[in-house]
Amino acid sequence: MKERARALKEDHIISAAHEAIAKNGGFLVSIDDVARTAKISKGAVLHYFPSKKDLFEAVFKRFFERIFLRCQVELAKVTEPLEKLKGFADFLYDEDDPDIALGYPLYFECMYRAVNDEIFRDLYRDWISNWITMLEEIIQEGTAKGTFKNIDPVESAMAISAIYQGVASRWYLDRSRHTSQWAQKKVKETVDLIVGISE
Repeated sequence: MKERARALKEDHIISAAHEAIAKNGGFLVSIDDVARTAKISKGAVLHYFPSKKDLFEAVFKRFFERIFLRCQVELAKVTEPLEKLKGFADFLYDEDDPDIALGYPLYFECMYRAVNDEIFRDLYRDWISNWITMLEEIIQEGTAKGTFKNIDPVESAMAISAIYQGVASRWYLDRSRHTSQWAQKKVKETVDLIVGISE
């Protein structure tokens, strides 16, 4: 019972920190800000997360786990491997998606912190590795079905992952020139090229 109560309190604090970081950027967010957002005392936050770094690490881990789970749910809706590889574009570049407003700022924050902090570099590396493994498994499935031929699953998965990330940066930071329609179209066209399918 105590473990359940602790987990619920930690979830509440992590959600509040996620919201505060996404709105203001991590370097401007203090433990006091998180406490105010969570409507609890600063001492209560520090009881569960002894430092800002501990809290932020938990926030990033939880976010990446949730997005990865969501990707798995989206994959389960599609049967064709090629459509699976392209399907992420439909929600990753959707302005109305609820994960966009909070997710992208958190993602960029983790990348920034990863430049000088080994813990965040490991978090980022794990996220990318999981993403590449997921894409690699789809490519292997497509190869087994005969959809893809003569392509290296690892190299192709790495390239597709890089395309998704590069387009995401352009789309999120400069939507005046990089619309959702542009992002979705370019990713899907590039996936076709990488796996050797062109229409």
